[in-house]
Amino acid sequence: MPRFIAVVLLLLLSWPAFGASFPPAELLQELSQRLSKPAECQPHCATIQHLEIKAGAEQIQMQLEVYAGDQSAIPLPVKEGQWWPAEYRLDGDSNPVLMRDSQGILWILVSEGQHLLELSGPTSVRSQLDLPLPLSPARIKVISEEWVVNGLDENGVPEQQLQLIRKKQVEAGSGESLEPGVLPPLLEVTRILHFGIEWSVDTHIRRISPPGSPVTLNLALLPGEAVITSGLEVDSGSLQLRLPANQSELTFTSKITPVEQIILSASDDKRLSEKWQLDVGPVWHIDFEGLPVIHHQDGSGAWLPTWAPWPGEEVNVNISRPIAKKGNLLTIDKSMLEVTPGRRVTDSKLSFELRASRGGQHKIQLPSGAVLRSVKIDGVAQPVRQSGAGCRSGCRECQSQYPG
Repeated sequence: MPRFIAVVLLLLLSWPAFGASFPPAELLQELSQRLSKPAECQPHCATIQHLEIKAGAEQIQMQLEVYAGDQSAIPLPVKEGQWWPAEYRLDGDSNPVLMRDSQGILWILVSEGQHLLELSGPTSVRSQLDLPLPLSPARIKVISEEWVVNGLDENGVPEQQLQLIRKKQVEAGSGESLEPGVLPPLLEVTRILHFGIEWSVDTHIRRISPPGSPVTLNLALLPGEAVITSGLEVDSGSLQLRLPANQSELTFTSKITPVEQIILSASDDKRLSEKWQLDVGPVWHIDFEGLPVIHHQDGSGAWLPTWAPWPGEEVNVNISRPIAKKGNLLTIDKSMLEVTPGRRVTDSKLSFELRASRGGQHKIQLPSGAVLRSVKIDGVAQPVRQSGAGCRSGCRECQSQYPG
């Protein structure tokens, strides 16, 4: 028993000295670094896995499935002046932490884990709503019988912004009611048809109205036109054109199969202003009928027929090869003969300019006894050999030039 008491007393007496040196300063510093170290997922700790929109005539509801790897702030797909929710629920809590930054973007604070965010609010009298997607969801589903949605592909993958247009406005063809907001989009579509050895089409699309809203439309292609620019979607002879809100121009190139007739038809879409131009090579001849030409030449004087049609107008372009006319294949425009007499040999130099409508070999008759020394075409020496009666048997110079 006394021996046990002595051991306990020894431990109690040594405890203060042991506690004073633990934990060491290095361990405290390491613990501090671990606690203050940012999460490994930063700065992309939060994602919107799914967004479901239920858009009615007077009410819009959104459900966002959010995952956060750490406490994060999530930007919401709302925009003041377009649509702003009246109610917010985060996992059933109707008083979440919200903040609006200097750019007008609304943020909500979420903790680590999976969350369900519900937004709801009334729609205005607008016939068009633009909803930004500062944090793009992986997938979007829209349920609506009142609105047409632009900015989604067929798999539900979104672009940078969604555009909701009331179906009544689409069926009417234009917004006749006056309402606040941006002007409807207006695009200028210029097609340049190149008829050369190969046929191609350059299409340039330019936004005329101010930027700020995305544009989605179907642009009909010409018969036999195949788009060769990557990144564009073509379906049933139409280009699925998607112009983001901050993009003002788009250019693409196509190949086209040569045909005897092309019918150019202007779209009935009132958002489009079209222009057609024909760049025809010398191997083709065209005749056109229908809409008159507004310009026959470009600024440099080159022939470039141009049309500016209204919706629904057409031009028939007939293409054919020019018929060949009989005539000389070779024309000499200018010739000069320089003769330098000598005691034993007379040097002669013949220079001439010619035009040939067909390539190939052309015969030049030399005087009797003449010996050909060199031939140059456009300053480049040519391996041309003399043949026929021009080379006399027994001539030493001829034999040195052409042995045997």
